[in-house]
Amino acid sequence: MADPLWINASGGAPAYAANEMRQAMALALMYDGRNLGGRAGVRPGGTQLKTELSGSTITVRTGICLIDPALSTAQGPYWVALPADETHTLSAAHATNPRKDRVVIRVYDHDEDSSGLRLARSEYIVGTPSPTPSAPAVPAGAMLLADIDVPQSGGGSAVVTDRRQFTASNGGIVPVSAAGDISASVAGRYRHRLDTNQLERDTGSEWIPIAPLVRRKANDEAISNNTTLHNDTELFITVADPNTVWSLDVFLRVLSHPNADIKLKWSVPSGTVITWLDVNTSRTELRETDTLTVQTTGPAENISLRGTVSVGATPGAIRLQWAQSASNAGVTAVQALSWMQMQRLP
Repeated sequence: MADPLWINASGGAPAYAANEMRQAMALALMYDGRNLGGRAGVRPGGTQLKTELSGSTITVRTGICLIDPALSTAQGPYWVALPADETHTLSAAHATNPRKDRVVIRVYDHDEDSSGLRLARSEYIVGTPSPTPSAPAVPAGAMLLADIDVPQSGGGSAVVTDRRQFTASNGGIVPVSAAGDISASVAGRYRHRLDTNQLERDTGSEWIPIAPLVRRKANDEAISNNTTLHNDTELFITVADPNTVWSLDVFLRVLSHPNADIKLKWSVPSGTVITWLDVNTSRTELRETDTLTVQTTGPAENISLRGTVSVGATPGAIRLQWAQSASNAGVTAVQALSWMQMQRLP
């Protein structure tokens, strides 16, 4: 039996324990695998709980976060506010070996961890010097904020790497730095990939982009007397996820001398396969190794390409290449407002 929140007491009941309150307030949090927990992380925005280094002074900025220690099945998560910047002193460099240090924010609750404390604070953890150093483990009840790589004495300055993960409310969109920041396991969750600027939905088994990836050409690009294929400076899309399949659509505004024409090809990562065609002139299927020559009449004209991209084990950039088909002093140009678009397929 449980006490629902916000019921007046009569004769001293119900009486709420702190953990009971934390459990019930997890309703507002993004689910992350624990029925009575929530996704740990920093609230997005500003410099919340960001670690900065100036000389030997480590500063952890003010901010708000959620910590879910999960020391027991019943332990509820903690809403934590750091009301003032906290500072630590960087440990001196080792004479001969580099070191990896860490900065965390940690909750202590004697009722759960027998620590004798009831507080939250940032902590600086000094690693062990080694020719190939490893970062120290994150303690129970703590969340990683940053790594600090400390070179050996005389080897240069220490470098801070931001390791904050972010959280969001239940039903919200959580920002993530990379694909591995949150695994696909709960259908209906959403994340914003900061590395690819993609919005993705959790299907329960994988993350699927909601919107297509689009690149628009902002400037005209022109060549002459040149039949060597080159990468278009703007028409490329970088795919971050291996072993995925995408639709491909391209719209080109082309200006070329009728004696030069234009040829098109793709540059792709190893293992990627493209099947594509020129929608306007051909039903013949081409592959990523094929070159398409399009005859031009002189005035500006449009070329539409369509296809499917199968990315292999090595993701990367899908780049349009082009050149004159026959060398000519006249200008061949791919003009502004050309674009390419890729949409992840199930």
